[in-house]
Amino acid sequence: MSASARTIFFFSFYVFAAGLPMVVAPELVLGLLQLPIEGLDWIRFLGVVVLIVGYYYCNLGRAGVVPFFCWSVQMRILIVPVFVALILVFGMRPFYIAFVVPDFLGALWTWSALRKDGINPLKPPAFGVGGSGSAPKREALAGIASGASAADYRDRADRV
Repeated sequence: MSASARTIFFFSFYVFAAGLPMVVAPELVLGLLQLPIEGLDWIRFLGVVVLIVGYYYCNLGRAGVVPFFCWSVQMRILIVPVFVALILVFGMRPFYIAFVVPDFLGALWTWSALRKDGINPLKPPAFGVGGSGSAPKREALAGIASGASAADYRDRADRV
């Protein structure tokens, strides 16, 4: 597993740790966020969505899907500025920034690992599938679906 893949894989544990309490102990989460504890269905629903996202991060990290790593960095790097804007425009509580800092720091960690691999997260490599539907591209997709390693994927993508 590459260094950037490990950052995504380990980030999935943070996502799981955020989603699980939302499902099993929503009162705790709402109390921590100083939100009213009422109608818990919505937070449990959101917790399930967060757990699904964690599942994606875990498996995309294990599969070494580098374009996803780049897309993840692009969005996660924006979390602090977006929350600052929400605080300024909508009057959200400033302490919410503390809850998004780990996401931001994780994005910087992934960014650093990608750069060490010679990949610019703002210009992700081609996914290696799509467009004309040529046989090599279908072969690359089949390799991803079969659980091929990241190295296998890169070898197939290089032939496309």
